[in-house]
Amino acid sequence: MIRVFLFLYFCLLSNQLMATVTVTVDRDPVKIDESFQLVFNSDEQTNGQPDFSPLQQNFTIISKSNRNSTKIENGKVTYSQQWVLTVLPRSTGQLQIPSVTFGKHVSPVRTINVIESNPAIVAIDDIFIEVSVDNPSPYVQAQVIYTVKLFRAVATSNATLSEPLLNSGQAIIDKIGDDTSYESQRQGRRYVVIERRYVIFPQNSGKITLEPLVFQAQTGSGGFFRFDPFGPAPKTIVKRSEALELDVRPIPSSYPGDTWLPASNLTIQEQWSVAPDKLQQGEAATRTLTIKATGLAASHLPALENAMPDDFKIYPDQPEFEETSNSDGFTGLRKEKMAVIPATAGDFVLAPIQIYWWNTNKDKLEVAELPQRTLTVAASAVAETNVLNPLPASTLSQGQSSAADVNDQNGIWQLTSAIFLLLWLATLYAWHRANRRVSNPLAQSDNRAALKTLGNAVLKSARANDAAATRDALVNWAGVQWPDARVVNLGQIKGLVDSQLQQELDKLNSALYGKQTSIWTGEALIKTFQAHTPAINGNATQSGKLEPLYKS
Repeated sequence: MIRVFLFLYFCLLSNQLMATVTVTVDRDPVKIDESFQLVFNSDEQTNGQPDFSPLQQNFTIISKSNRNSTKIENGKVTYSQQWVLTVLPRSTGQLQIPSVTFGKHVSPVRTINVIESNPAIVAIDDIFIEVSVDNPSPYVQAQVIYTVKLFRAVATSNATLSEPLLNSGQAIIDKIGDDTSYESQRQGRRYVVIERRYVIFPQNSGKITLEPLVFQAQTGSGGFFRFDPFGPAPKTIVKRSEALELDVRPIPSSYPGDTWLPASNLTIQEQWSVAPDKLQQGEAATRTLTIKATGLAASHLPALENAMPDDFKIYPDQPEFEETSNSDGFTGLRKEKMAVIPATAGDFVLAPIQIYWWNTNKDKLEVAELPQRTLTVAASAVAETNVLNPLPASTLSQGQSSAADVNDQNGIWQLTSAIFLLLWLATLYAWHRANRRVSNPLAQSDNRAALKTLGNAVLKSARANDAAATRDALVNWAGVQWPDARVVNLGQIKGLVDSQLQQELDKLNSALYGKQTSIWTGEALIKTFQAHTPAINGNATQSGKLEPLYKS
């Protein structure tokens, strides 16, 4: 028994020793003629110098460096030791990074994918720029990764590189991630490469042209890998990349969703503060719905239909938005919370939630679904007590006075419970209103002037028959009219207006994103907008139809 215990102990100790060293690379995959950084990190001080010789079977080691750091936080000492290697792969394919011994510690084995370089690209200059996109024929509003590589074989100073610009079409462009630096060989010549990435969301179908990027700098007499004190005097140089063209596809005619959602992945999840099969009558629980999409900004994700049974009181909270970006693009998250209070006991069926989205990797329609579920609500403790423990017959025979006392006690209890429930609901309502005031500063001021100005901008753009400007003006106007809705596109506006204005928005959408470019005129939209937009003070009629705002 002791031998088994010692064996397990030393196995556990061995696993802990191996786990103290981690291995990371700065990118994966890499090209056969490009160097990359290989980082070994230990959270404990190791004994002895590491032996990197096993790496030389698959990689050429260009340089090595070592960094140590000690951090003290809240009385706890954290130690970190790093070895950073710049290596060049010897062949293509899945290359193994073997284990490296650091005294008593051993790094884990991992692999990296090494691919061929593009033989069509010929380096004919000391400095040049390469640009590429991951998808030259994306869907409208779908994410495109635009990669810029600056190659330099000579030292530069006072260098600037322009940002991506369009000379046709409309798109949202954002830089993502941090710049990376590595070495690359072209025709036997070594270059230092600066790589930068952008995400592009094209806003109209058809041809979109990205203008050439411009690099401007001064070259010195020395290079990165040689120093020549008798070289030529510094001079100013300007280099340009190629222009790129995107052929943007429109929304497929078969797409059934109200909001166009092109993404590489989209999921919907549900969480409850109390298990759905253990809800209590009259007690609050919180339901949280979360949409997560890869390749979409958080503001583009739609609101969810939080349909609950009629026997439930609902108190929705403001939606929460989170957004992250890295070298692979955007990941958006929308979270909606609501407090629910079941008024009666029993079993209730909660309808499923479906979100249509377009898988840009597979080029097909998909549905993210939250399946139907049954909510089980147990009766309140008071109701169970009254049913399971009725008053004895001897008590009932004591006359009306005893019955009156019991009724008085029940009445007092019910009144007290009602008062506490009202106080709790009032607190929840006040907190909800306070959140709205904080997250929507415009709600604290008079929106009348802002709505009028933005509404006139809609009419002005529509009179000019400018479809894109009208869309932007409508989104700006709706953002003030319904600040809680976080409107970013026409699809969201459709869910807030009546059917006649919805038809005009569909015509505008078709003109902007349809398969065939059509000439759009704003006359019909102007009339509908004037007749059906909400009043300046933001109030709507009780029927849900919107009162007129802008008169002819």
